[in-house]
Amino acid sequence: APSVTAFTIGIAVSVEAAVTKSFMRYALGLQSRDRLDRIVIDECHLMVTTTSYRDSMNQLGAAIRAVRTQTLWMTATLPPAYEAEFETTGYFDRPNMIRFSTVRSNIVYQLLFCQNSEDKFMSWCVDKYNKKWEKIIGNEKGTGSHSKAIIYCQKKRDVETVARLLECPKFTADSGTTEERDDIIKAWLADESCPVIAATSALGVGFDYPNVRLVMHFGSPRRLTDFAQESGRAGRNGLLSYSVTITQRRPADGFSRDERNVDEHDKKAMALYLSGSHCLKGMLSQYLDKKPMWIWCTEPSTRCSQCKTRQNFGSPRPAWVLFDIANTTAGSINQLSDYVTEDVIQTIGSTQIAAA
Repeated sequence: APSVTAFTIGIAVSVEAAVTKSFMRYALGLQSRDRLDRIVIDECHLMVTTTSYRDSMNQLGAAIRAVRTQTLWMTATLPPAYEAEFETTGYFDRPNMIRFSTVRSNIVYQLLFCQNSEDKFMSWCVDKYNKKWEKIIGNEKGTGSHSKAIIYCQKKRDVETVARLLECPKFTADSGTTEERDDIIKAWLADESCPVIAATSALGVGFDYPNVRLVMHFGSPRRLTDFAQESGRAGRNGLLSYSVTITQRRPADGFSRDERNVDEHDKKAMALYLSGSHCLKGMLSQYLDKKPMWIWCTEPSTRCSQCKTRQNFGSPRPAWVLFDIANTTAGSINQLSDYVTEDVIQTIGSTQIAAA
């Protein structure tokens, strides 16, 4: 008998289109004919973080629930503090949640404080970039390296300034149509003489070029989840890479135990990171992962800037900073060392799965 080859057809659709009546009729039609195997939603944390300005995200959970099929929701940045709101927004009933360690072990996290005035801040940052990039890429000159760097700014006018100072391309939400923005990225990646691009957060989710060796933030990011997405553009090829944040002021090292709004919680977590009082890798891990997967600087070659001079860099965090909103009520919280031993820390890696 002749062999039969089965084909699977995938349909990519934006959230804005997915919640329309016409697409829902199409999806329900596929379901009724047993032609719909599953629905996959990527970067699903946006269903929590963008609902204030993307109404389609408020509608997505109800729309997907109307189609009776298997669903797979994927993201690299859903902090435990977001889980309750995510399940409510998505109309989930006891979902099976699988977690991997979020923080990439080959990234060195660094925090720099600039005392210069506002008008000199960007030029100071550009100088730091030039020195850092020269150090990273010095040994790769003449080897046809495709290594790249991304500089993130919080304001579009700062992107313009950095692009002018470095004579590099820029990328923002105003950089034209989708096709025109794609062309900017393609041209930049193809140009070996231009390693860096200046961008806002518009260049983040969905950008997966493997050879980004350096991500710098000129100015303070607002949310730790945004920072995790942007800094996570680095190190995808497994090589030693860097995330460098330059800020003009050191936030107060404080955290409200009564905080119940996840957006404000996210901002306060970022402020705690920027305070420079604790292990930077540990801060990210503690906010983005659950307790069994918490890691911090244990390898000398990848120690963050805050752990570089510590003798005992295995325990740099205060015991009470626990980023589970539901458990931030008064009461004693055990020292981290009480439930995570040094042996466990050494074995935690990117392939470990923690049950939700």
